[in-house]
Amino acid sequence: FYGSLRLEGHDLNKRGNSLGDDRKTLEAEAAVKIYKIENDLANHVKERDEELTREERLFNAKIAQQIDRINLDVELRQEELEKHKEEKKVEFKAIEKKAREELGAAPTEMTQSHRNQLIAIDDLMISERSRLETYRDDETSEATIMFERSQAVKRAETERRKAAAGDNVARIRLDVSKKVKSFEFEWQGHAAKWLQVAKRKVAVKKKDDDDARMGKKKKKGGG
Repeated sequence: FYGSLRLEGHDLNKRGNSLGDDRKTLEAEAAVKIYKIENDLANHVKERDEELTREERLFNAKIAQQIDRINLDVELRQEELEKHKEEKKVEFKAIEKKAREELGAAPTEMTQSHRNQLIAIDDLMISERSRLETYRDDETSEATIMFERSQAVKRAETERRKAAAGDNVARIRLDVSKKVKSFEFEWQGHAAKWLQVAKRKVAVKKKDDDDARMGKKKKKGGG
């Protein structure tokens, strides 16, 4: 009476016990995929960090060289103007000496003109230093801005890679969870149907047995 039902129940029990193995298999396959994603990401991040560090070191060295070169230009220009000023002093001194010898005294207009020309050289020294230092600072600032933009683009690309890897890992884990739940739901559905059939068969068998016992009692009573 229960032959096919018992066999189906045995199969269901066996299938239920294997659900755990199926889950472990799916999780192991997912772990391999996740490891590859995370390992690839780690290698990319390591290479990118090393690249950024290397580029920053080279950039700082280049900027330092540029600053040194411009600072040298500043000092050379200052020396050039200082030399020019000293030459003018010697020239003006000779002119004023000759004027004193010829006129008894150097004209005020002459000495004032000489003084103004020397002041103009001092002003030029200040303005030239300021011009070159401003140029140095502007060049450094512009180069730094461009470099930081380039670095930011590369860092943003790495962050996108991290986000994509995180999404892929989450998707893989979600797929495993869905498959496991699907297997479990399918098994629970079959088990519930089997249980309903089993209950009905047990009820029918009980009724048949009860009817049979009642029939025997009636026969005994009638005899």
